[in-house]
Amino acid sequence: MAFKHGSKATFRLDNNAGTLQDLSAYISSISMPFEMDTASIDVMGSTYKQSVTGLAGGSISLQGKFDPVLDAHMNGILFGITGGASVSFEYKPQGGSSPVYTGECWLTSYEATTDVGDAGSWSAQLQTTGTISRA
Repeated sequence: MAFKHGSKATFRLDNNAGTLQDLSAYISSISMPFEMDTASIDVMGSTYKQSVTGLAGGSISLQGKFDPVLDAHMNGILFGITGGASVSFEYKPQGGSSPVYTGECWLTSYEATTDVGDAGSWSAQLQTTGTISRA
């Protein structure tokens, strides 16, 4: 098995000019759950539930310590892209070359947080759109 430490992960996200930028140095946590919609096809008289699969998708949660460079990047995506364009992402859970997840996403939320007893932090939510590729 090829286990690697989580610190080796990398994450790149388009800036508002459409160029992938490596944000790994600003991220302390990445979560990327995949989802599959299901629809019930239950009928009267059934004893057990039945369903069919629907559309697949995913979301991405990012967290880290606040930095003005990262803040400018995220605000540029939220407020600098006109016409509602999606942005590209590239996520490598183990760094290196394999596996790599790529696709398009929407930045649906970005939050900067400060607390008197801790360093400033940030979090972001991304919603994938279209195909997520794994290579």
